[in-house]
Parts: sequence; C-alpha cells; structure tokens
Amino acid sequence: MISLILGLVLLLNTPSVFAEEVTPSPKVTGRFYEQRQEMKEKRENLIEQRKEAVEELKEKKKNLMEQIKEKISKTLLFGARINGELTAINGNTLMVKKEDGNSYTVNVTTDTQLRRRFGGKGELAEFAVGNKVNVVGKWTDENKTSINAKLVRNISVQKLFAAFIGKVTTKNADNFVMETENRGNQTVVFGSAKFINRKEEVITYDNLQVGQRVRVKGMWDKSTNKITEVKEVKNFDLPEKVKRTPSPTVSQ
Repeated sequence: MISLILGLVLLLNTPSVFAEEVTPSPKVTGRFYEQRQEMKEKRENLIEQRKEAVEELKEKKKNLMEQIKEKISKTLLFGARINGELTAINGNTLMVKKEDGNSYTVNVTTDTQLRRRFGGKGELAEFAVGNKVNVVGKWTDENKTSINAKLVRNISVQKLFAAFIGKVTTKNADNFVMETENRGNQTVVFGSAKFINRKEEVITYDNLQVGQRVRVKGMWDKSTNKITEVKEVKNFDLPEKVKRTPSPTVSQ
C-alpha cells in the first residue's frame, strides 16, 4: 500500500510529457501548409480545365450549327459561301484561299458584318494573314471568284478571356513564351498585366524565370499562337516550396 501511494505521488510530481508529444513541430505545420497549398493549386487547375472544356464544347456546338445553317440556306439567301485561309489584306479587300487551292477576292463593304470566333463583333484591324475565316455573301462575277461579303467570321480570333497553363521557355523584354500541354508554344504579350505568386501576392516580371509554371488569363489568337490583352499572370513556383528533409532515424 505504501509503495502504491509513493508511486502516485511520483507520478503527480513528474513533469508531463504528453503535451509535448502531441504538439506539432514547425516542420509538421509547414508540411501541412504546403499540402493545403498543393491541394488548392490542383483545385484551381481542375476549375480552369473545366472552363476550357466548356468553351471547346461551345465551339463544337457553334460549328455544328454553322454546318446546319449552311445546308439549309446555301441556295436560299446567299450564293457564295467559302471557308479558307486569309492570304492577303489590301484595304477593304481580302484574299482567301480554300483547301482545294482556289483563291477568292472578298470585298468588305459597309453592309459586311465582321465577327470573331465566338460571334462577338470584330474589326478589320485585328485580321491577320494566316487567320481562318468563314465568308458568306454574293458572287460578283460569273466565274465565281469575287464575293461581296455579307458576313466574315474570323475563327482565329476570340474575345473571350480564357486561362492557359504552361511552363516558361523564353523571356523577352515585353513578352515571354510558354509551352502548354494541349496548344504547344504560346507567345504571351503581357503589357500591363498583373503578376502574382501562388499565394496571390503581387510580384514583378523580373521574378519570372525560365522553367517556372504559370497561368495566363488573356485573349488567344489561334492562328498566330499569341495571347494578348493579358489581365493576370500567376506564378505557381513562387515562393519557392520548402524542400522536405527526412527526419534522422534513431539507431537502437
């Protein structure tokens, strides 16, 4: 009985070690923070991928509707309908080459509607050689080589601000090149865009380095592989992630 009482007294007077055992160390806390940041980053990537998938689905739907409209109204409204590549621009006159090699003169008049890829109102100033266009109008000659356009849709230019993720491969004074997974190399003309790190903190273009992974929000030109009107560039590799070092093992 006496030994039992002495044991209880010693136990009560001994400093507790249990609280120290369950208190997380700074390394553990930092590791949990990094894991949360990685999960947040993955969630953001999934959201952006979903947005891109939705836009691609919309584009396919629009193309299907264009094909249906073309079949229905091919002979009813306009006699001229061509799809091709823009090979030259001379004032209000466009030269368009079809896949079969035939070229056509397209006259842009005051009655011509200029549209972007997703139907937004376009401008002739944003047209560039190499753009893909759909032309609807009326033939002006019996040989059917010249068209007075009623509608010119530039499917190479979109005005929707989408997000693009890739790795920086080249840095220039006013632009950089990034390699994307699905669209190859894209030139990013960032202008006055905002640069931030993965913690949403403001950084500068000087902080951006070759090899770092970024997300760019801006307008994509499909034919020239350029992203302009950039609003934001997010650097996923800054600040640098803390490297995990294995804890030393205690030899028995």
